[in-house]
Amino acid sequence: MCPDMKEFSFSVFPNENFLDLRLFQYGWEQCAPLHSFGPFVRNNFLFHYVISGHGQLDATGPDGATRRYELGPDQGFLICPGLVNTYFADKHDPWKYVWLEFGGLRAEEYLGAAGLGPLRPIYQPRAPEQGRPVRDTMLYIADHSQASTLHLIGHLCLFLDGLIQSSSARRGTSSPRLQDFYIQEAVTFMEHNYRRELTVEEVAEQLLGNPLTDGLTLSGGEPFAQPEDCLRLARIAHAHGLNVWSYSGWTFEYLRDQGTAAQRELLEELDVLVDGPFLLDQRTLALPWRGSRNQRVIDVPASLASGDAVLRPD
Repeated sequence: MCPDMKEFSFSVFPNENFLDLRLFQYGWEQCAPLHSFGPFVRNNFLFHYVISGHGQLDATGPDGATRRYELGPDQGFLICPGLVNTYFADKHDPWKYVWLEFGGLRAEEYLGAAGLGPLRPIYQPRAPEQGRPVRDTMLYIADHSQASTLHLIGHLCLFLDGLIQSSSARRGTSSPRLQDFYIQEAVTFMEHNYRRELTVEEVAEQLLGNPLTDGLTLSGGEPFAQPEDCLRLARIAHAHGLNVWSYSGWTFEYLRDQGTAAQRELLEELDVLVDGPFLLDQRTLALPWRGSRNQRVIDVPASLASGDAVLRPD
Protein backbone atom coordinates (compact mmCIF):
# COMPACT_ATOMS: atom_id res chain seq x y z
CA MET A 1 0.00 0.00 0.00
CA CYS A 2 1.12 3.55 -0.67
CA PRO A 3 1.77 5.81 2.31
CA ASP A 4 -0.70 8.61 2.95
CA MET A 5 0.17 11.70 0.94
CA LYS A 6 -0.85 15.33 1.10
CA GLU A 7 -0.27 17.16 -2.17
CA PHE A 8 3.42 16.85 -2.98
CA SER A 9 6.95 16.22 -1.70
CA PHE A 10 10.21 17.56 -3.16
CA SER A 11 13.84 17.03 -2.14
CA VAL A 12 17.28 17.84 -3.59
CA PHE A 13 20.13 15.34 -3.27
CA PRO A 14 23.35 16.68 -1.67
CA ASN A 15 26.11 17.50 -4.14
CA GLU A 16 28.44 14.50 -3.85
CA ASN A 17 30.86 13.02 -6.36
CA PHE A 18 29.12 9.83 -7.46
CA LEU A 19 30.07 8.96 -11.02
CA ASP A 20 28.35 5.78 -12.23
CA LEU A 21 24.98 6.85 -10.83
CA ARG A 22 23.97 10.23 -9.47
CA LEU A 23 20.71 11.26 -7.83
CA PHE A 24 19.63 14.88 -8.24
CA GLN A 25 16.02 15.45 -7.13
CA TYR A 26 13.06 13.33 -6.15
CA GLY A 27 9.51 13.62 -4.88
CA TRP A 28 5.86 12.83 -5.49
CA GLU A 29 2.78 14.85 -6.35
CA GLN A 30 -0.97 14.56 -6.42
CA CYS A 31 -1.72 16.71 -9.45
CA ALA A 32 -4.71 18.99 -9.91
CA PRO A 33 -6.88 18.45 -13.01
CA LEU A 34 -4.99 19.50 -16.18
CA HIS A 35 -1.90 20.36 -14.13
CA SER A 36 0.96 20.49 -16.64
CA PHE A 37 4.71 20.83 -16.86
CA GLY A 38 6.56 21.95 -19.97
CA PRO A 39 7.44 22.27 -22.70
CA PHE A 40 10.80 21.90 -21.04
CA VAL A 41 14.26 20.37 -21.63
CA ARG A 42 15.98 18.50 -18.82
CA ASN A 43 19.70 18.13 -18.22
CA ASN A 44 19.33 14.68 -16.65
CA PHE A 45 17.04 11.64 -16.79
CA LEU A 46 13.68 12.06 -15.09
CA PHE A 47 11.44 9.03 -14.45
CA HIS A 48 7.81 9.18 -13.26
CA TYR A 49 5.80 6.22 -11.95
CA VAL A 50 2.03 6.71 -12.10
CA ILE A 51 0.49 5.61 -8.79
CA SER A 52 -3.13 6.41 -9.66
CA GLY A 53 -5.17 8.46 -12.10
CA HIS A 54 -4.34 9.29 -15.69
CA GLY A 55 -2.36 11.77 -17.74
CA GLN A 56 -0.64 12.40 -21.02
CA LEU A 57 2.94 12.78 -22.22
CA ASP A 58 3.99 14.65 -25.36
CA ALA A 59 7.58 13.60 -26.03
CA THR A 60 9.80 14.92 -28.80
CA GLY A 61 12.33 12.33 -29.92
CA PRO A 62 15.82 12.82 -31.34
CA ASP A 63 14.24 12.59 -34.80
CA GLY A 64 12.28 15.78 -34.09
CA ALA A 65 8.88 14.05 -34.11
CA THR A 66 6.52 14.60 -31.17
CA ARG A 67 4.61 11.54 -29.98
CA ARG A 68 1.67 11.46 -27.58
CA TYR A 69 1.24 8.77 -24.93
CA GLU A 70 -1.76 8.16 -22.67
CA LEU A 71 -0.77 6.76 -19.27
CA GLY A 72 -2.50 5.25 -16.28
CA PRO A 73 -1.74 3.45 -13.00
CA ASP A 74 1.38 1.26 -12.79
CA GLN A 75 2.91 2.72 -15.91
CA GLY A 76 5.90 5.04 -16.03
CA PHE A 77 7.49 7.52 -18.39
CA LEU A 78 11.08 8.56 -18.95
CA ILE A 79 12.21 12.06 -19.89
CA CYS A 80 15.65 12.03 -21.51
CA PRO A 81 18.12 14.93 -21.30
CA GLY A 82 18.19 17.42 -24.14
CA LEU A 83 14.71 16.63 -25.50
CA VAL A 84 11.51 18.69 -25.27
CA ASN A 85 8.69 17.14 -23.22
CA THR A 86 5.30 18.26 -21.92
CA TYR A 87 3.08 16.25 -19.60
CA PHE A 88 -0.24 17.01 -17.96
CA ALA A 89 -2.87 15.43 -15.74
CA ASP A 90 -6.24 14.21 -16.93
CA LYS A 91 -9.14 16.64 -16.45
CA HIS A 92 -11.43 14.16 -14.70
CA ASP A 93 -8.99 11.67 -13.15
CA PRO A 94 -5.69 13.51 -12.52
CA TRP A 95 -2.71 11.39 -11.81
CA LYS A 96 -0.61 10.97 -8.73
CA TYR A 97 3.01 10.10 -9.43
CA VAL A 98 6.40 9.67 -7.81
CA TRP A 99 9.54 10.80 -9.64
CA LEU A 100 13.32 10.62 -9.58
CA GLU A 101 15.84 12.77 -11.44
CA PHE A 102 19.18 11.03 -11.90
CA GLY A 103 22.19 10.62 -14.18
CA GLY A 104 25.74 9.26 -14.21
CA LEU A 105 28.06 7.38 -16.53
CA ARG A 106 26.01 4.15 -16.38
CA ALA A 107 22.48 5.59 -16.22
CA GLU A 108 21.77 5.39 -19.97
CA GLU A 109 23.08 1.81 -20.10
CA TYR A 110 20.82 0.64 -17.27
CA LEU A 111 17.78 2.40 -18.71
CA GLY A 112 18.53 0.78 -22.06
CA ALA A 113 18.61 -2.61 -20.33
CA ALA A 114 15.03 -1.88 -19.23
CA GLY A 115 14.11 -1.08 -22.84
CA LEU A 116 13.83 2.66 -22.17
CA GLY A 117 15.31 5.51 -24.19
CA PRO A 118 14.52 8.62 -26.26
CA LEU A 119 12.30 6.68 -28.70
CA ARG A 120 10.93 4.30 -26.05
CA PRO A 121 9.96 6.50 -23.10
CA ILE A 122 7.10 4.38 -21.68
CA TYR A 123 7.64 1.82 -18.92
CA GLN A 124 5.15 -1.02 -18.85
CA PRO A 125 5.73 -3.77 -16.27
CA ARG A 126 5.05 -7.36 -17.30
CA ALA A 127 2.28 -7.31 -14.69
CA PRO A 128 1.12 -4.50 -12.36
CA GLU A 129 2.28 -6.35 -9.25
CA GLN A 130 5.79 -6.59 -10.73
CA GLY A 131 5.95 -2.81 -11.13
CA ARG A 132 4.92 -1.98 -7.58
CA PRO A 133 8.31 -2.73 -5.99
CA VAL A 134 9.68 -0.08 -8.37
CA ARG A 135 7.02 2.33 -7.12
CA ASP A 136 7.72 1.46 -3.49
CA THR A 137 11.48 1.98 -3.86
CA MET A 138 10.87 5.38 -5.42
CA LEU A 139 8.50 6.33 -2.61
CA TYR A 140 11.07 5.18 -0.07
CA ILE A 141 13.68 7.51 -1.58
CA ALA A 142 11.20 10.40 -1.68
CA ASP A 143 10.28 9.77 1.98
CA HIS A 144 13.86 9.47 3.28
CA SER A 145 15.57 12.66 2.15
CA GLN A 146 17.47 12.80 5.46
CA ALA A 147 19.11 9.42 4.93
CA SER A 148 22.81 9.23 4.09
CA THR A 149 23.91 9.73 0.50
CA LEU A 150 25.20 6.15 0.26
CA HIS A 151 21.86 4.86 1.54
CA LEU A 152 19.96 6.78 -1.13
CA ILE A 153 22.37 5.79 -3.93
CA GLY A 154 21.92 2.18 -2.84
CA HIS A 155 18.16 2.52 -3.25
CA LEU A 156 18.67 4.21 -6.62
CA CYS A 157 20.50 1.02 -7.66
CA LEU A 158 17.60 -1.07 -6.34
CA PHE A 159 15.17 1.09 -8.31
CA LEU A 160 17.07 0.57 -11.56
CA ASP A 161 17.44 -3.16 -10.94
CA GLY A 162 13.69 -3.41 -10.29
CA LEU A 163 13.00 -1.41 -13.44
CA ILE A 164 15.11 -3.81 -15.51
CA GLN A 165 13.71 -6.96 -13.92
CA SER A 166 10.05 -5.93 -14.26
CA SER A 167 10.01 -4.16 -17.63
CA SER A 168 8.07 -5.82 -20.42
CA ALA A 169 10.71 -4.42 -22.81
CA ARG A 170 13.66 -5.71 -20.81
CA ARG A 171 16.84 -6.21 -22.82
CA GLY A 172 19.27 -7.34 -20.15
CA THR A 173 22.55 -5.80 -19.07
CA SER A 174 25.69 -6.03 -21.13
CA SER A 175 28.94 -7.54 -19.91
CA PRO A 176 31.60 -5.14 -18.61
CA ARG A 177 33.38 -3.27 -21.39
CA LEU A 178 37.09 -2.51 -21.56
CA GLN A 179 36.09 1.00 -22.62
CA ASP A 180 34.37 1.55 -19.27
CA PHE A 181 37.53 0.54 -17.43
CA TYR A 182 39.63 3.15 -19.22
CA ILE A 183 36.97 5.83 -18.75
CA GLN A 184 37.08 5.14 -15.03
CA GLU A 185 40.88 5.25 -15.11
CA ALA A 186 40.76 8.71 -16.72
CA VAL A 187 38.20 9.97 -14.21
CA THR A 188 40.29 8.69 -11.30
CA PHE A 189 43.39 10.39 -12.70
CA MET A 190 41.57 13.71 -12.93
CA GLU A 191 40.13 13.36 -9.42
CA HIS A 192 43.59 12.77 -7.96
CA ASN A 193 45.35 15.52 -9.90
CA TYR A 194 42.92 18.38 -10.56
CA ARG A 195 44.36 20.51 -7.75
CA ARG A 196 47.83 20.75 -9.29
CA GLU A 197 49.27 21.71 -12.65
CA LEU A 198 50.14 18.74 -14.82
CA THR A 199 53.09 18.58 -17.17
CA VAL A 200 52.62 17.80 -20.84
CA GLU A 201 54.54 14.58 -20.26
CA GLU A 202 52.13 13.42 -17.54
CA VAL A 203 49.12 14.04 -19.78
CA ALA A 204 50.84 12.28 -22.68
CA GLU A 205 51.60 9.28 -20.49
CA GLN A 206 47.90 8.90 -19.68
CA LEU A 207 46.93 9.44 -23.31
CA LEU A 208 49.32 6.82 -24.67
CA GLY A 209 48.71 4.35 -21.86
CA ASN A 210 45.20 3.56 -23.09
CA PRO A 211 45.28 1.02 -25.96
CA LEU A 212 41.80 2.11 -27.06
CA THR A 213 42.93 5.68 -27.78
CA ASP A 214 42.86 6.62 -31.46
CA GLY A 215 43.05 10.39 -31.14
CA LEU A 216 43.51 13.49 -29.02
CA THR A 217 40.89 16.21 -28.61
CA LEU A 218 41.87 19.58 -27.14
CA SER A 219 38.92 21.41 -25.62
CA GLY A 220 37.94 24.14 -23.19
CA GLY A 221 38.90 26.27 -21.54
CA GLU A 222 40.50 27.57 -24.70
CA PRO A 223 43.34 25.44 -26.14
CA PHE A 224 44.64 28.37 -28.18
CA ALA A 225 45.11 30.36 -24.95
CA GLN A 226 47.96 27.95 -24.11
CA PRO A 227 49.19 27.06 -27.59
CA GLU A 228 52.75 26.07 -26.67
CA ASP A 229 51.79 23.20 -24.36
CA CYS A 230 48.93 22.12 -26.61
CA LEU A 231 51.31 22.08 -29.56
CA ARG A 232 53.76 19.81 -27.72
CA LEU A 233 50.95 17.43 -26.80
CA ALA A 234 49.60 17.43 -30.37
CA ARG A 235 53.05 16.62 -31.76
CA ILE A 236 53.45 13.72 -29.31
CA ALA A 237 50.02 12.41 -30.37
CA HIS A 238 50.88 12.63 -34.07
CA ALA A 239 54.23 10.92 -33.46
CA HIS A 240 52.30 7.94 -32.12
CA GLY A 241 49.87 7.82 -35.02
CA LEU A 242 46.93 9.53 -33.34
CA ASN A 243 44.66 12.11 -34.97
CA VAL A 244 44.34 15.52 -33.32
CA TRP A 245 41.18 17.60 -33.01
CA SER A 246 40.71 20.90 -31.24
CA TYR A 247 37.82 23.14 -30.26
CA SER A 248 38.22 26.92 -30.21
CA GLY A 249 36.01 29.93 -29.65
CA TRP A 250 38.09 31.68 -32.33
CA THR A 251 37.36 31.03 -35.98
CA PHE A 252 39.70 29.31 -38.41
CA GLU A 253 40.13 32.58 -40.33
CA TYR A 254 41.03 34.53 -37.19
CA LEU A 255 43.62 31.97 -36.06
CA ARG A 256 45.12 31.76 -39.55
CA ASP A 257 45.28 35.51 -40.24
CA GLN A 258 45.48 37.20 -36.82
CA GLY A 259 46.68 34.53 -34.41
CA THR A 260 50.09 34.60 -32.78
CA ALA A 261 52.96 32.58 -34.20
CA ALA A 262 52.36 29.89 -31.55
CA GLN A 263 48.64 29.77 -32.33
CA ARG A 264 49.38 29.43 -36.02
CA GLU A 265 51.79 26.54 -35.30
CA LEU A 266 49.11 24.76 -33.26
CA LEU A 267 46.56 25.31 -36.03
CA GLU A 268 48.93 23.77 -38.58
CA GLU A 269 49.38 20.70 -36.35
CA LEU A 270 45.64 19.92 -36.23
CA ASP A 271 43.69 17.45 -38.33
CA VAL A 272 40.30 18.94 -37.44
CA LEU A 273 39.22 22.25 -35.89
CA VAL A 274 35.71 22.83 -34.50
CA ASP A 275 35.60 26.62 -34.52
CA GLY A 276 33.40 29.39 -33.18
CA PRO A 277 31.84 30.04 -29.76
CA PHE A 278 28.89 28.08 -28.43
CA LEU A 279 25.80 30.28 -28.85
CA LEU A 280 22.84 29.38 -26.68
CA ASP A 281 20.29 30.82 -29.13
CA GLN A 282 21.70 28.51 -31.84
CA ARG A 283 21.93 25.42 -29.64
CA THR A 284 21.22 22.13 -31.42
CA LEU A 285 21.37 18.41 -30.68
CA ALA A 286 21.06 17.45 -34.34
CA LEU A 287 24.61 18.19 -35.52
CA PRO A 288 27.53 15.91 -34.70
CA TRP A 289 30.64 17.19 -32.93
CA ARG A 290 29.28 20.66 -32.10
CA GLY A 291 26.68 22.23 -29.86
CA SER A 292 25.42 25.22 -31.85
CA ARG A 293 24.66 25.80 -35.52
CA ASN A 294 27.29 28.53 -35.99
CA GLN A 295 30.14 26.14 -35.26
CA ARG A 296 32.00 24.41 -38.10
CA VAL A 297 33.92 21.13 -38.31
CA ILE A 298 36.91 22.03 -40.48
CA ASP A 299 39.44 19.84 -42.26
CA VAL A 300 42.53 21.86 -41.34
CA PRO A 301 45.14 20.49 -43.80
CA ALA A 302 42.73 20.85 -46.73
CA SER A 303 41.75 24.35 -45.60
CA LEU A 304 45.32 25.56 -45.27
CA ALA A 305 46.12 24.14 -48.70
CA SER A 306 43.12 25.74 -50.42
CA GLY A 307 43.09 29.06 -48.56
CA ASP A 308 39.41 28.64 -47.59
CA ALA A 309 37.71 26.70 -44.82
CA VAL A 310 36.94 23.18 -46.04
CA LEU A 311 34.21 21.55 -43.98
CA ARG A 312 34.55 17.96 -42.91
CA PRO A 313 31.56 15.77 -43.94
CA ASP A 314 29.31 14.83 -41.01
